[in-house]
Amino acid sequence: MCKVKTYILIVSSIFPKTHIRAGEQTLFKEKILKFEKIHTIRSNKELWKKRIDEVNQGKALLSIRTWNGAPYKSPQIEIKQLTKDDGIGYEEVIFTRNDLHMPIINGLQDNIRNQLSYNDGLTQEDFVDWFKGYDLSKSLLIIHFTDFKYRIK
Repeated sequence: MCKVKTYILIVSSIFPKTHIRAGEQTLFKEKILKFEKIHTIRSNKELWKKRIDEVNQGKALLSIRTWNGAPYKSPQIEIKQLTKDDGIGYEEVIFTRNDLHMPIINGLQDNIRNQLSYNDGLTQEDFVDWFKGYDLSKSLLIIHFTDFKYRIK
């Protein structure tokens, strides 16, 4: 049996310094374990597409982790491992008008910002503030931790 690769996906345990709730706990670990945070959104989409494809081909697993303390200065804690059997996947998302309103997922526009922020483990206000520094003119990637998808391709 060949050894599978492990890809590490880090989620924040505290809100970043640039966020209105800087320093507060995100509770992402608890939300992931309760299936209240069922995805994350990343900007390096080609890298993550390749990795998720490998997981779904059985060549790798995804280890969702968080930091035990300060990012990059403390040990990582594994929250859960995901394999091809977990139904993980991805969808591209683009935000119109560069303001997080009316996301376009897989080429189809929909008014699902409330659901998108909730499924990302955030309130609408926290979601908007989280992405305020992102270049929203480029598409991002929703990485699903379950078989839930917004649009069927």
